[in-house]
Amino acid sequence: MSEQSNCSALDDLAAYLSQRREAILRAWHAALDADPEFASFSGLSRGQFNDHIPAVLEAFEARLRRGEELSCAPTRQPETSSAAEHGLHRWQQGYDQRQTMREWTHLQICVLRELERFEASRPGWEPRVIAVAQRALARHCGDGVSESAERYQRLQQAEAASRLLPVSGDQAKVLRIAQNLLLNAFKATTHGGVRVTWEARDEQWVLSVQDTGPGFTRGPAAPLERALKLATQEAREVEVEAGTADSPAVAPAPTLPSQSEHRSPQSLSGEGIGLSIVKRLCELLDASLELDTAPGAGTTFRVTFPRCYADPVES
Repeated sequence: MSEQSNCSALDDLAAYLSQRREAILRAWHAALDADPEFASFSGLSRGQFNDHIPAVLEAFEARLRRGEELSCAPTRQPETSSAAEHGLHRWQQGYDQRQTMREWTHLQICVLRELERFEASRPGWEPRVIAVAQRALARHCGDGVSESAERYQRLQQAEAASRLLPVSGDQAKVLRIAQNLLLNAFKATTHGGVRVTWEARDEQWVLSVQDTGPGFTRGPAAPLERALKLATQEAREVEVEAGTADSPAVAPAPTLPSQSEHRSPQSLSGEGIGLSIVKRLCELLDASLELDTAPGAGTTFRVTFPRCYADPVES
């Protein structure tokens, strides 16, 4: 097939996809409805759900009309901006980055099926035309994923910058505390997730690590956990006794619902050592360590640090 014929065939394919755009969007919507990752977003209107995807499909049709394959030329700005704006919209709707990437996967599959349908309806066509379209689609969706991911990264950086909390202390020790708590949380959590938060509180700042693990009351770490629970209870009693109308007692650290199965004693190996390190580092930093955990309720560790130290922190 000549280059001119090839371009004409791609024009025909682009026109076909334009006619089938609504069908592609319906198929994409149905695929996402069937994906359990998106169960919480079923209440979105059709316009909210489609967002910039019609513009993304239109840009793919334009790419076909230009006869693009896998050239090294940069993608045109209007095409990448639609993908970036889609990433922004999904961020605002509460999607996480993984869900947005899965959206692009479902979209690519739906368009591939249309290409297969088009090819089946024209048995005399040169196979190279569909191959060109498939390569163009791979690059187009790849650009969309890259732009959405970049937009997410910028939004996450902006959100983190807005939450910067100036404090003083021993950076290495604080980092070691966070690492040990996160390692324990990741080991415990087979389903759900781990949440890390921080906040200012008068002359203190608080680091919290929450997981959706099964909670734990036995195993190698149990004696230390009981000691931490007792220390947590005693700290709260002191807070209540010292509290005034202007300084209300701090609420208990909340836990997340468990989404993970109970762990075997073997899987708990090393957990007590990690918590012992955390406890010792907290003592060195004049920080308090609170623990809330129960079977079926996940686990929350909350560390309260001074925001500044009058004397150098002990090494």
